[in-house]
Amino acid sequence: IELNPLSAGVCNDLDTYEWSTFKYYTGIQRPPSWLATRHLRSRFDSPGDYRSFVLSGAPDNALERFYSTANRFGTVIGNSDFVAKLEANEPELAVKPVAGIPDFQLADIEQAVQRVFGDPGMELSVARTGPKHLPLLLALQLVQELTFASLDELACRYGFSSTRAVSAALTKARNTAALDSLRRAVIDEIS
Repeated sequence: IELNPLSAGVCNDLDTYEWSTFKYYTGIQRPPSWLATRHLRSRFDSPGDYRSFVLSGAPDNALERFYSTANRFGTVIGNSDFVAKLEANEPELAVKPVAGIPDFQLADIEQAVQRVFGDPGMELSVARTGPKHLPLLLALQLVQELTFASLDELACRYGFSSTRAVSAALTKARNTAALDSLRRAVIDEIS
């Protein structure tokens, strides 16, 4: 997708093309607050590695495997609980696991956060720690990104008073530089 403007002849340089996110993922410009870049950037060692990958034009084998496993209804994306509910209600979907697309479980993410912070019994709730507690912010961000949990689910799970409070905590998490290296460590723990 990043190469589409070049392929279509709409621009000559992705670094300066106004309507592309390439400049944000490669670190050329600071991303706007509404653009979540960490999930993609965490898959590369550096913004330069992402840049090289995109500009190489190499096929994304995991993505190709993902689309090749689609059944006649398409591939269903979601965590295992969502997929199980969907299959129970719509058995003809018979969702097949997708090679290369990890299925992160909420409990695994929380346990990895606790291990990275060196406290296996650590409580991850607003009531116990307050909304600015780094382990809580990290767990909240990763659970939302990796399990696609809704804001309502996150509010309930972590004791937030509203989805607005969850959104504010997620924004705080994204803007807390101290979480970047810890985030990588947690992903390594669960991968």
